[in-house]
Amino acid sequence: ARPRPPRPGVGTALRRISEKYDVAVATTVGSKGVFPETHDNYLGVYGYSGHHRAIRMLTEDPPDTLILLGFDTTQWTSLAWDPALRPARTLIQVGTRPGDIDFVIPADIAVVSDEEVFLRDLEASGVLSASRADNRAYLDRAAGWPLLHPVEPVDDGHLHPADVVLALNRLLPDHICIADSGNHRSFATHYWRTDIQNGFFSANTICGMGWAIPAAVGVSFARDEPCVVITGDGCMLMHGMEIQTAARYRRPVIYVVFNNSSYGATYFNNIHNIPEMSALPTHAWAMFARSLGAAGHRVTSLDELEEAVVAARAATGATVIDVLCSKLPETPAHRYKQNVKSSGVL
Repeated sequence: ARPRPPRPGVGTALRRISEKYDVAVATTVGSKGVFPETHDNYLGVYGYSGHHRAIRMLTEDPPDTLILLGFDTTQWTSLAWDPALRPARTLIQVGTRPGDIDFVIPADIAVVSDEEVFLRDLEASGVLSASRADNRAYLDRAAGWPLLHPVEPVDDGHLHPADVVLALNRLLPDHICIADSGNHRSFATHYWRTDIQNGFFSANTICGMGWAIPAAVGVSFARDEPCVVITGDGCMLMHGMEIQTAARYRRPVIYVVFNNSSYGATYFNNIHNIPEMSALPTHAWAMFARSLGAAGHRVTSLDELEEAVVAARAATGATVIDVLCSKLPETPAHRYKQNVKSSGVL
């Protein structure tokens, strides 16, 4: 499922059908939150930084029928156009934009329709009743596979980005998550799980580093819900000044800066080149935040992170938590990176 735009009615209908007929559901990075990510029928994220269970089941144990709902076939959503995304029998693609349908991944049946209308009519038809037992067996097989990649430890004395995301997710499950562009987006996509309907935002086509910093202000106004932004020091150099707006209007936004003194993606893409291509000074983002009227905390341990989150929850406006992270861990996008390299994109 990747409805665009992600409307609440789509998620409600999708959950109702899944629970009524035991239908397995996967999402893409752009549709995290359209279906509860702790639900027993959830396979996980497919595509960039996807979950082990979703990728394994959809490519190695494919269902008889696969419905791509509002799915835009991009390098990110399709695991770099992996041809293994094929059902055993029938692929049905549904969406409002004809240009998205039957693009790169050939569909056996194409339906140009609003996603919510399609789901409503699908449920009303009763056609899924006949497959419920097989659906349940598929979900039972999926349950035998782990959702997440294990966190591989680092030994440079800094926090692992995955551990930070897991801790934030535990401490802030009621917050909408906005993942900025950069390596931290990969860790957020993989290790953050939300049960908030449309509770995760990530820009996955053309959106510059730092976009999430001002975007969170808009999300907090539009949704009137608390937000957490997972961003990086490189992003802060691009648009960090926009924290002033969040502070000025006392928005309930927590900005978590993954401060690894590096442009992370550039570091891995140029790991054998000169350090100046990716190295950054270790800026004091907590002090920067306080200069703009926001609260600011620097943390170097998970205990300090928890204390900072407790303080941020009690604050009446924006807070910046400057987390000293390691730049060494590889992003949890293993299958995606393999496919990108084998296809010659990199």
